[in-house]
Amino acid sequence: WVVVGLAGAHVGASVETVVVVGDSTMRELVFVGKNMLTEARITNVTLVYVATQTCLGKSLLRTMAQLPAPPTVVVVNLGLHLLHLHPERPCATSSSFHGMRMEDCGPYETVVRNALRSIRDAFPKALLVWRTSNPVCDSKFFGKYQTAITAWHHPNTASQRESVCRRDCGRVFSAASGRNCSDELMDERSTMIQARV
Repeated sequence: WVVVGLAGAHVGASVETVVVVGDSTMRELVFVGKNMLTEARITNVTLVYVATQTCLGKSLLRTMAQLPAPPTVVVVNLGLHLLHLHPERPCATSSSFHGMRMEDCGPYETVVRNALRSIRDAFPKALLVWRTSNPVCDSKFFGKYQTAITAWHHPNTASQRESVCRRDCGRVFSAASGRNCSDELMDERSTMIQARV
């Protein structure tokens, strides 16, 4: 919450708008941040949450453009919703999972670069902060997720899982794409790969 502190350091200055973009984990951070601002009696900082569960695109920028004031700070996180546990949590195809459309946003490094460039172009005066995703604690999985992650990680079944994923998700994980299913799993290793981008 250094970002809130940076914006809040201007106490008595104009109203600062901190826009937080991301999934439900970011929504919770905004909730905590609003409580912190209230307790610190900082009234010139407004925290706004903008939800995204897919690629950061034009719809996000349209939503942000409708804010009452241009953002002073934009905090962005995108990562967990891009990971799969195929077939239990499908890889990015035209399918949906628990009502959420699964979408291939491309290689993660490209997603980050394009998202930040789009926001920077739309809001050039805003401080732009990229927040890495929290690591997934896959050792806490249970039920079908625990069974799936065990199969993905076990040396005797990992290559079979990779083959099935490539067959079912060839558009995303084709040999030409250079992407491996195992590098975009909903597990700790993949979130650490994302953090290095």
